Amino acid sequence: MIEMEVNVGKLDATIGRILAAVGPQARHLLLSAAAEGVWTLCRSHLAALSGRRHRWARMLGAKETGHISKGARATTFHSSTTSATVRIPIPGISRAWHDLDIRPVNARKLTVPVNAISYGHRVKELRSRGWKFFRAGDALFGYRGKGGRRKTLPLYALKDSIRQLRDPDLLPSKADISRTASRSAARYIAHLIGKEEAA
Repeated sequence: MIEMEVNVGKLDATIGRILAAVGPQARHLLLSAAAEGVWTLCRSHLAALSGRRHRWARMLGAKETGHISKGARATTFHSSTTSATVRIPIPGISRAWHDLDIRPVNARKLTVPVNAISYGHRVKELRSRGWKFFRAGDALFGYRGKGGRRKTLPLYALKDSIRQLRDPDLLPSKADISRTASRSAARYIAHLIGKEEAA
């Protein structure tokens, strides 16, 4: 699984000067506020996206895997005294910022589902459900059952590699991420000032 760490981005110059002037504990709190803001932005973006990204599943008549919505729920943020990141555990999410070349790692070929039965499932999973496989050209066929009840279907296309083109809609833009990080840190500073004034 590919995990993408999104840097909270370049903070506003004023926030940057404040970070440089305060001690490590205050820096950690400010960067944590920035990271939490970006985390909220990314989770909201992915939750909205998940309702629109099922073209391949619909084309195959398959059930949606929900990997974007699951990844949105599993997104986390982390901060220290020097940095803040948001971790998005969604395979291929880095395609938001660049093309992605996928090659097989532990196999000779990539298996691309071409059937509702195989969509969202690995060959190993289908084998455990009783499917047997044979290769014909650049396709992997599966069958199960016996005699007249035997069902044979094309389940996967076999590929040496796949290039997925950049898709900027997968994540908020880097400009939006930086803006959100700065605003979140600024809100945290305003909150602290308000608390001091009220005391």
